[in-house]
Amino acid sequence: MAQKCRPRQCHGRTAGRQGACNRWCRDRLRGAGQCGVRPFAARRNSRFATGVFLLSLGCRARRGALDDILRHHRSRCRRVRCADKQNHERKDRNVIIDTHTHFYDPTRPEGIPWPSPSEDWLYRTVLPEHHRELGAPEGVTGTVVVEASAWLEDNQWILDLAAADPWIVGLVGHVDPNRPEFKADIDRFTANAIFRGIRCGGGYFADLEAGSFLEDMAHLVAKDLELDVLTGPEQLGQVAELARRLPDLRIVINHCGSVVTDGGAPDSQWVEAIDDCAAQPQVYMKVSAIMEKSKDYPGPADVDFYRPILDAMWNAFGADRVIYGSNWPVSDRAGEFKAATDIVKAYFGEKGDDVAEKYFWKNAKAAYKWIDR
Repeated sequence: MAQKCRPRQCHGRTAGRQGACNRWCRDRLRGAGQCGVRPFAARRNSRFATGVFLLSLGCRARRGALDDILRHHRSRCRRVRCADKQNHERKDRNVIIDTHTHFYDPTRPEGIPWPSPSEDWLYRTVLPEHHRELGAPEGVTGTVVVEASAWLEDNQWILDLAAADPWIVGLVGHVDPNRPEFKADIDRFTANAIFRGIRCGGGYFADLEAGSFLEDMAHLVAKDLELDVLTGPEQLGQVAELARRLPDLRIVINHCGSVVTDGGAPDSQWVEAIDDCAAQPQVYMKVSAIMEKSKDYPGPADVDFYRPILDAMWNAFGADRVIYGSNWPVSDRAGEFKAATDIVKAYFGEKGDDVAEKYFWKNAKAAYKWIDR
């Protein structure tokens, strides 16, 4: 991902490092592609631009002198197209954020509650470096982790992983609503910006009025967090109702709304349910675990097999509310990571670079507000 200009990092450098600071500023401005200006005239009327100019002169002028120098040089500051802007835009098109992975380590002293040892294909150490090995060759540049463990402290375990590895750009935590401690737990974890929301299963949607569920969901809104939902067509109507009641709650439906396909026309109940959800503008569809949608495993690697359900989701949610996710390593049961990624690359690539860019990272940024690292 392209680096952002961070002019404040230049301030306060010692005189002995002015040359290095000046080069750092220049390189950041050229490399970021977001500046759109000449070095040393970074932003018209900008103290930062003038400050960089002073550094280039090795000047220690007081802050009050900046305005005088700015007036002197204002006529010489001309906005131009950044020489690297086109390359920067190409880099953005190559960004892929995988918004659905699970990390765990059964060799920990305390063990893990999920997956179970009986799931021998899944019961192994799975960490960010393992996902990076698979994802990076396919263009993946980071991941939002979805915590599947019901142990509250495993949320902190993922946050600790993220502190050591910038591959993790967000966490959808496992914090159960309808508990007196819910708000305090949310407040605790949101002290870390990597914590972006929680996931709830369909059981919570049987009765929205039960317990403190609606109050707890409102607390997510207050904390600017999102809600991932793992459920099928039978509960999606209640998901839509929740969205109507809390129009500021961003909701992400997981795994294509748990549809199953044989390659033919999708189930009409599922189509009606996702249309109902899509009528609420803050509801997103995570087009994830795509090969797991096949009725039989391993799933076919042909995009046309999945086209009927992909078309239904596209027709419902459009270009701005579909999100990429792999569901790795669970996805291994239905097919290889590359094969699944190629399917969605083929489908959304047909719709043009702008659509693919939205699907692979921009829409996820809107829904999760994941962290640039």
